Amino acid sequence: MVNTYRIGKVFWYLVRHWRKEIKALQLDVTSDCNLRCKTCYFFKDDGNSHEANDMSNNEIEKLFKTYKNKKVDSVWLFGGEPTLRMDIIEMAHRYFPLVSVVSNGIKKIPEKFNNSSIHISLDGLQEENDSIRGPGSFKKISDNYKGDSRVIFIVTITKRNIYQIDEIVKYTKSLNVRGVQFQLYSKSRIDSDLDQQLLLSKTDLANIAETLSKYHYDPFVYVTKQLLNSWQNRVFTKDCGFSNMTNSYASNGDRKPCCTPGIDCEECKIFPTHLIDIYNNNFNWITAYKFLRWL
Repeated sequence: MVNTYRIGKVFWYLVRHWRKEIKALQLDVTSDCNLRCKTCYFFKDDGNSHEANDMSNNEIEKLFKTYKNKKVDSVWLFGGEPTLRMDIIEMAHRYFPLVSVVSNGIKKIPEKFNNSSIHISLDGLQEENDSIRGPGSFKKISDNYKGDSRVIFIVTITKRNIYQIDEIVKYTKSLNVRGVQFQLYSKSRIDSDLDQQLLLSKTDLANIAETLSKYHYDPFVYVTKQLLNSWQNRVFTKDCGFSNMTNSYASNGDRKPCCTPGIDCEECKIFPTHLIDIYNNNFNWITAYKFLRWL
């Protein structure tokens, strides 16, 4: 049977690359969350709680209609924790052919949403992850999504888990999911003692690049040589170009400059992994293939 979803993604990518653009909608579905992760930029910016004036279903549907009429066909759902409003995830599937959900994995997204790309955050293996996300979270995530081909684990590399990378790849492969993506811990605009424990040095970046470079041709691991080079040599600023490719909205309906505005722009290392070559108007088959699997 022909997988029309996969064919649609290929068509979407080729058209966007030809136009030299990646246009998508990003929405914080809610500011509420069922975890209180120690590294959460949202929580640091928010001050004391995750509670805020979230948009109503009708307001979100109006936003979806606006972007559908603009021929935007990709939506990314963030939070807080987007699975706390599962009806919005369902609504997104009615309006957009490409739906990506960034979740903490504690609440499982029903299998009926089989056109979703689900990005689950991890902070390392069990001990390190649970020290940041709470006891039992690692096992809960693994139990919820083992064998789920929609899932890509997003692992933030820090000074505390830098030597677990190969073990993390091995473990996530054992879960039989779509893949694993690595990103680097970035400095918050609000200083904390934890930042000093987790931030990476130039030597750390070189060690990370050496470890991850062997996965350049591994389709399971969302890393390329171009990405590793950018981590070491490029400083992203407010002119990183992300806002030209994606329109982002906070849960109250306000426009945001990017997906994680709590990060110090000049220290940001969370530029979407496989948009780098596209943003630079380069074409690389390895990057293109991994990007399509990542969507």
